[in-house]
Amino acid sequence: NNCSDYTVEISGRFLWYRAGKVRVESPTSMKLSPYNLRSDTLRVLSDPSAAQVGGERLVVSLGKGIVVATTKEREEDLASLELSSHHQHKPVLQRHEKKEKIENYREIIEGKLRQFNPNYGVSDSGEDVKRAVEAAVMWNFIYTPAEEGPLMPVSRSWNFVQELVHRDFSYVIFDWDNFFASYMAAEIAPVNYQNSAAPEPKQEATTPNPMLDACVSNYIQTVKSKTSAGFVPNFSSGRKSEDRTEPPIGAMVLEKIGERHGSAVDWLKAYVIDDLIEWNDWFIHNRMYDGLISLGSFNILDPANGGEGSMQNARFESGLDNSPMYDGEFFDKNGTHLMQLHDVGMSSMVAGEAYSLSRMLASLGRKADALRLRQRADALSSRIQNHLWDDVSGAFVNRFFNGTFYRRVSPTSFYPLMANAASDAQIEALVNGWLLNSTRFCIAPDGDFAGNSEYCYWGLPSISADDPAFPALGYWRGYVWGPMAQLTYWSLEAASEQGHGPGAAAAGKGRKALASQMRELMLSQWQAHRHICENFNPHRTADTSKGDCTGDQFYHWGALTGLLSILEGRK
Repeated sequence: NNCSDYTVEISGRFLWYRAGKVRVESPTSMKLSPYNLRSDTLRVLSDPSAAQVGGERLVVSLGKGIVVATTKEREEDLASLELSSHHQHKPVLQRHEKKEKIENYREIIEGKLRQFNPNYGVSDSGEDVKRAVEAAVMWNFIYTPAEEGPLMPVSRSWNFVQELVHRDFSYVIFDWDNFFASYMAAEIAPVNYQNSAAPEPKQEATTPNPMLDACVSNYIQTVKSKTSAGFVPNFSSGRKSEDRTEPPIGAMVLEKIGERHGSAVDWLKAYVIDDLIEWNDWFIHNRMYDGLISLGSFNILDPANGGEGSMQNARFESGLDNSPMYDGEFFDKNGTHLMQLHDVGMSSMVAGEAYSLSRMLASLGRKADALRLRQRADALSSRIQNHLWDDVSGAFVNRFFNGTFYRRVSPTSFYPLMANAASDAQIEALVNGWLLNSTRFCIAPDGDFAGNSEYCYWGLPSISADDPAFPALGYWRGYVWGPMAQLTYWSLEAASEQGHGPGAAAAGKGRKALASQMRELMLSQWQAHRHICENFNPHRTADTSKGDCTGDQFYHWGALTGLLSILEGRK
């Protein structure tokens, strides 16, 4: 019954077999240094005689010692810890001579949360939105030895690893999904006072910023998943989609991370910008036809064995896997390996990326590259305005190579606004005729759902509510999606802040209303079920999905719908 009769033998290795070093530094300490991550030290808090060095192990008598993990940041905590002998054979860890209980640990955790967020615990919907975004990002923050650092897969249930030996190794990186995760993390991470012009209260520049660290690590893993052909693939998890990419938003996200965190991420821009340029160049060389971008599928590494592509794989490249915009078969398998369709959304995003790259390159002093990317963006923007605006629809619409418009309107029709491709009159017609129309995209002018039907209540369905495909719903055929909401918000933001006419005013009104309705949509599921939906039912009561999400129930980009209100609140 004497605890001194027993010892704890401590050896070290790293979770998921990560590479690293384990070194016994003294009779009372062991240092663990995982590759590319911060080191931690195990210490025995007792008289040195309580432990002995045993090869690669620490051997600690239970009667004399107690073991805790510490780092340099925790040394002050260690100094306040004392070993008490209130019970002869059961050492008790004390802080300032007061025994800690579960309640004390709760106080410690909540204190740290308040340090991170001064408004933690405040009971209002704004704080509830922020907690939801934080939960969505961090619940899906993992490490796998297949990547160089921690990352943020879309959810715990998605896995593209073949021949999985253990569930701990399951994951997948999706191009735009993961970029959006970094964007959300950056927007809710504290900002350091000397690095950022962001308006809200800032923390000391030397204060650790784990949310920003998570953002950066995930961003790097996503960019560096690019293929040998130079593009960020649709998916990556040890194997990659060598035939196709997905919506390009990496440069736009990086620029916005920089706008919030300033010089703290200048090094990141310099580190990845050439990868992003290569990706943008790849679009021009492999997806441009007659001056505009088309969706495609072609595996240059293995063209003879299915690598020639398919219509469905080209649909996957859009990120909108079964959108009515791509109903039909119009893929050129033997020639261009492209859909025979100029794509509004992809053309606009490639142009938006080029504009972001140009501005970042200029800030890095690379003037020639900045000019080249700016000229590319301007040419694409002009081509979008002149060839993809449909006077009959009053909207930007995809167009077949033969000149015929394919009049299926989705939120991608708003994306040309982010590429400066619309006149003020076109913006006004697009916003008033489509976005603020209760029979189409159902955003009420005041963001209060006024005039919306029960079936298009929440707003911004993935296909216009007057499209024949909408009533049946299904995935990208009418459900509401966070990434579409975010890209539409950026588009309206650009139009409202860069212009001065009636169109710019309409865009500003639509932006505010969109943020308001999307916030209420996210909270409707978060407050009822604590779910962050992959996609949302457009019906007011979500009656066709049992009142719940229409997709995965904890998928991080669903929180983009709530993030819009945080962004809008900063204006």
